[in-house]
Amino acid sequence: MFTTGKGADYVSEKSESNSGWLFPVGDEVNDLGYNHMFTDMFNSLEKGVDPKETFYDGYVVNAVLDAAYRSAKQNCGNP
Repeated sequence: MFTTGKGADYVSEKSESNSGWLFPVGDEVNDLGYNHMFTDMFNSLEKGVDPKETFYDGYVVNAVLDAAYRSAKQNCGNP
């Protein structure tokens, strides 16, 4: 949808802006994977096995994000 953003600051949950072209998720539950993530986690807990994504996976993702933020901060303003 296209919106001018006039009238309110809040447009919808997870909107990246309040004006211009907005692209809502059609099937949020399946497209974003929340139900699959929780189902896997609870099944893993019940079976006593590791989930598809472990604590270590989260650690690696955060390490990559931290490095990206440090890089962006160091190169801020440089072409």
